[in-house]
Amino acid sequence: NPPGRAAAPAAKTVEPFLKDFSRPMSIPEEGIAAAVEVMRGGRLFRYCATSAETSHVAQAEKEFAAMVNQKYALGVNSCSSAIMLALMAVGVEPGDQVITNGFTFTALPS
Repeated sequence: NPPGRAAAPAAKTVEPFLKDFSRPMSIPEEGIAAAVEVMRGGRLFRYCATSAETSHVAQAEKEFAAMVNQKYALGVNSCSSAIMLALMAVGVEPGDQVITNGFTFTALPS
């Protein structure tokens, strides 16, 4: 590198996602116990907690983001909501043409 110039950052290594969806996923007992604890407490949503930032939802989002090596993750209630947010994030507006899979749940493209 020329004097006064920093080296380029190392390329980020991305590990492939290798989940085999043809087999059931094993759920650890502590995960089941934690889910039951949340349900018994009645605080199922981010804004039912004493603090949205420290809610179980926020914690799950942070852990998922770390697991997939991303800065942020957002938990939503459905695939339809996730698709709507993704379209909004990339700037799709009413009247724009969006090509989608023809074999999907009716509510998604509508």
